[in-house]
Amino acid sequence: MPPYITRVLIVEDNPVDVTLLTHALKSVKGWALETVIARDGEEAIDFLLHPEREKPDFVILDMNLPKRDGIDVLRVLHIADHLYGLPVVVFSSSPPDVVENKIKKANLRATPCLTKPIGLDTFLAIGPTLRQVYETARN
Repeated sequence: MPPYITRVLIVEDNPVDVTLLTHALKSVKGWALETVIARDGEEAIDFLLHPEREKPDFVILDMNLPKRDGIDVLRVLHIADHLYGLPVVVFSSSPPDVVENKIKKANLRATPCLTKPIGLDTFLAIGPTLRQVYETARN
C-alpha cells in the first residue's frame, strides 16, 4: 500500500519563501506530501472554495498577502463547513503577538503562529516543526 500523501496548501506571495518552505517540507524524512501554491489571498480562497478540488490536509498561511490578506483566508477557513477542523499554521514575518492580536481583533480563533526564520539554515530546518504542528492539530 502506498504511503499516505499529505496535501499542503502554501499561501505565500514571496517566491523565495515558497521555494525555501517547499524544500524544508520535502526534506522531512518519512513525510510524503504534495504542495499546492497560492500566491495571494484571493487565489487561496478560490482554491479552498472550489467544489471540485480536493481539500488540502494542511494550510501554511502568510498574513501579508496581495488582493486578500490572511485574515480573509482565515475567515473562509472558519466559516466553510467542508473546511472545518483543517489544520492551519500562520507563518509570518510579523512577530507572533502582532499576528495573534490581529486574529483576535477579527474575532477568529487563534491558530499556531510561527515567525519566518531569518537565516537560510534555520529556514530550511523548519520542516520538522511544521510537521509536528500538523500532527498535533490532526490528533
